[in-house]
Amino acid sequence: MGGWFAKIVELPGCMTVGETQADALEMLEDAKLTWLSGSILAGDVIPEPKAMTA
Repeated sequence: MGGWFAKIVELPGCMTVGETQADALEMLEDAKLTWLSGSILAGDVIPEPKAMTA
């Protein structure tokens, strides 16, 4: 059993898995939208994105 795990560190609990890297990233976009929608409806604070480091 293999696959890819993807998460958005700034959004606690926002994660998914996919059979391929591309699949996991596509599913992560859906997970992000679901996470943001739920947080907005609940009145939760949405964390600011962190700066990328090289």
